Amino acid sequence: MLDVSAGRGAMSAIEIDAELRNALTRFRAARPQQSGLERELDAVVLVSDVGGDALLTMDGRLIQDSPLDGVTEITSLSSRRVVLVLGAQRIPELARVLPTRASGAEDCDSCGGGGWLRLKPDFRIPCPRCGGMGWLDDEMRQEFANRALNRPGPRPGR
Repeated sequence: MLDVSAGRGAMSAIEIDAELRNALTRFRAARPQQSGLERELDAVVLVSDVGGDALLTMDGRLIQDSPLDGVTEITSLSSRRVVLVLGAQRIPELARVLPTRASGAEDCDSCGGGGWLRLKPDFRIPCPRCGGMGWLDDEMRQEFANRALNRPGPRPGR
């Protein structure tokens, strides 16, 4: 079995109750063909594009199967939210695991609070800055701060 637990301690699992488990199982069964990874990880492909597949395992982990990076756990909060927002379009029960807007959240300036970026008149994607939520909460602001602190490159004063 693949080990995709690296970094798992920092990310909490998505709580999958019986209703969501049933919806995921129905969705997976309705797909014409399941991948070997879906069977191996007991997972459901939520998003599939040129960057690979994003899967939700039945134990609540979000996994990325990328042609460049292989199989890894999705640890970026914004990426996790984007995957769930896109998955909820196909499996409406997933919307229940998305966060609700906290009182201190601010509208996302990248998408104007709408959660989506329109790339063409007929094509839009979830905003990568807010994860498709339309707002930034303390968790997202902390993630941005951590990214800025851990950005590779020359250090000041050197």
